[in-house]
Amino acid sequence: MDCSKLIRIAGLGVSGAYLLNRLSSEGIECEGYDPRPQGFPVPCGYALNSRLFFRFCELASLESEKYVEVVADDVVFTNSAGKSVHFSPAGLATIDKNAFLEDLVTGTKHHRSRLKDMETDLIVDATGVSRSILGPVEQDFTMRTLEYVSDPTGYSSFHFRFFPSGSGYHWIFPLKNYSHVGAGSDDLDAIRDSLEGTPHSRVLSRNIRLKPLFESISSGNVIGVGEAIGTVSPITGEGIVPSLECAEILFQILKENDDLNTILEKYAEQLRQSYSRYLRLFDLLMNVRGNRLLSLKNIGAISPAREDLRYFGIEASLTKIIAALL
Repeated sequence: MDCSKLIRIAGLGVSGAYLLNRLSSEGIECEGYDPRPQGFPVPCGYALNSRLFFRFCELASLESEKYVEVVADDVVFTNSAGKSVHFSPAGLATIDKNAFLEDLVTGTKHHRSRLKDMETDLIVDATGVSRSILGPVEQDFTMRTLEYVSDPTGYSSFHFRFFPSGSGYHWIFPLKNYSHVGAGSDDLDAIRDSLEGTPHSRVLSRNIRLKPLFESISSGNVIGVGEAIGTVSPITGEGIVPSLECAEILFQILKENDDLNTILEKYAEQLRQSYSRYLRLFDLLMNVRGNRLLSLKNIGAISPAREDLRYFGIEASLTKIIAALL
């Protein structure tokens, strides 16, 4: 990227903060913008594949061990019929995401305000589900999440309880000094019922995008990154590592190219290669929601589902995936 060009990044969540860190370390002129005050807690399950997370910490010159809270020793999926299936963890852990985000932007040029000046060489929309710069798209698909900071569980197992017909799930993730209990669904009653009676000291809420938007990644001189373009797993809802990966892809392309058309062409191609499974998994989600779980079309999604669970830090055999779904 021509170092005389200015890149402004709107949103300093995972993808925006990471991209700002990487561009700044390369000496590329950039500025970040986010109206949230310093230390504002970001709604999130805080769970990811720590083995993949370590790589991005290293690239950002951060010490990964500082952020890891609890590493899973067991993963329990409970389906809507009440049947539980145990999976082996393969790096699944919770992290202190807020500390991670703060450290990513330390030493960079950033502002605790909204991006208002659109007259710049390149704008990156990292505003997540809002797409506040790129704008909304037709036929988007999001779910609501409600998240509790609750009492510590005293164990290192991670629990997922799925709602009927692919309408979301309830989770319990342990952290160092407390636990994170939440639910995500488009059925608000299911969310409230699943959390009823859960003790909590803080309540957080947000929408989460589960549909890949890889056909809507740019507009004029604006390029989307992370959840703004749908880098959240349609089946696990995990978006931290996928958004870090997306930001790293964009960073490498910006570092090596000056022409906007070339940047967009290479970015779109790399997104299709890296996130092709999300398109198939979103179709699987829609089939489950439409009571078409046993459709032959879903057979082809089993392998991407297994790959995506591994990407999340869960080792999953074919038989266990089927058992969890049924």
